Amino acid sequence: MNFALKLQLLFLIIIFLAGCHSVSEKKVNNNILTDDLQREVSVNIPASVISLVPSITEILYAIGAESTILAVSQACSYPPEVKNKNVVTTYPAIDYESIYRIKPDLVLVSTEIFQQDIIHRFEELSIPVFFLAFHDKNDIFKAIKKLGEITGNDSKALQISDSLKNLLNSFISVHNHSTHPRTLILVSNDPLIAVGKNSFISDLLTISGGNNIIDFDSPDAYPQVSREFILKADPEIILMPGGKKSINKIFYTFPELSKTKAYLNKSVIGIQSEAFVRPSTRFVEVIKELHEYLYNEKKN
Repeated sequence: MNFALKLQLLFLIIIFLAGCHSVSEKKVNNNILTDDLQREVSVNIPASVISLVPSITEILYAIGAESTILAVSQACSYPPEVKNKNVVTTYPAIDYESIYRIKPDLVLVSTEIFQQDIIHRFEELSIPVFFLAFHDKNDIFKAIKKLGEITGNDSKALQISDSLKNLLNSFISVHNHSTHPRTLILVSNDPLIAVGKNSFISDLLTISGGNNIIDFDSPDAYPQVSREFILKADPEIILMPGGKKSINKIFYTFPELSKTKAYLNKSVIGIQSEAFVRPSTRFVEVIKELHEYLYNEKKN
């Protein structure tokens, strides 16, 4: 066998082995993860992602996975560094064309914001979509763990999770009130949409010491309520995002609500922080802020 032929054979062997190695690596990196719709999703780890939910984006940054983010939704605003990311429109409709051009390994969404009908559209684009649910604080911890797995940041995710658990346990050990103010939390003032008992905000309210007046079961985490219901329940405290402008609007639209104890005792509070409505790694801060409002430790 001449020297040139030997070189050709050696070259072919190297290519063959390299190809086998590549296939083997892909197989090792490919994982089947179960999302919160109990769907099995094939994920190449570490995955490049598009986050269409502000709270998910916050968690990704908190666990040090910002380099895996290819784009975010226009609603994602925290941390400030997120403004440097590509933006994909999600309202009034998802910009599927932009997502297809970016070609992420995975699109991250939540069950609270998106319906299951988007699954078929993403399947047509051959882009897997992963649903996360946020019903209470435990779901936040689960999301941190799953996002750590997806992005290959397991260690940092565990560290963040342990830190939050310590902060939460520290708060609970110090605050043990005998009174639990009856509280109404509104997320919309026209129509009147409240925080239901099966929502993460209600869970945080309970931990902070409040008693959610929306104590009935509802298929919606955020049910619509009537003026009559609010008057009958007569909350001691009313909380809503948006500040004083929201407060003025609700009592202009529904002047009869000025008969509630909350209004008469000047305990209608507008909360400016966006963290209030986001199930993210800032949830312990939200609990502390809610506690200050409930027990008159913080003025509006």
